[in-house]
This record gives sequence, structure tokens and C-alpha cells, in this order.
Amino acid sequence: MRQIRSGDLVALGEVLACVPAGLWPLVCQEVIARADIADRYRKRLGRRHPILGDGTLHGALASAWPRKRGGTVGVGPVLTAARVARGNSLTLKHS
Repeated sequence: MRQIRSGDLVALGEVLACVPAGLWPLVCQEVIARADIADRYRKRLGRRHPILGDGTLHGALASAWPRKRGGTVGVGPVLTAARVARGNSLTLKHS
């Protein structure tokens, strides 16, 4: 999976706003897995995955879940859910 940027967190927050809080770690786990698959595909074939995107969280979210545009959960809960899903090994790229 590629490094996480602020746009990834916003997109993830928009998705998490559409599901119950108890499912957030599961949704994050699925999104991270999809982003990882897409990134490996991109590295191997030199192009983005046709469904899962370019290896970013934003790309993995684009085709899979409804999003509540402009309605997002705070960054704290998003990071917590993502860290739980990733086993506390989450790194962020500051842009």
C-alpha cells in the first residue's frame, strides 16, 4: 500500500460516516487490503489496477463504498480505526 495522505483520510472519513462505528476497523481492514493488492499490481505491471485503483486508500475506496461527501468523522477516529485494522503499524505521509 502506498503512503497515506490527507486526501486518503478525508475519503476514508466520508466512507466511515456511512457505516456504524463498530464496523470501522473491519471497513479499514478491507480498504487497506484492497489498496495493498492494487499497489502490488501497480508495481508488477506498471499501471493502476482497473478496479482497485493505484494503491492508495483513496483509490481503493473509489469503487467499493458509498461516501457521504462533506460529512466525515473526525481524523482521530479515522486514525484509530485504521490503526486497529493495521495492527498499530500505520504510517502517514505529510504533504
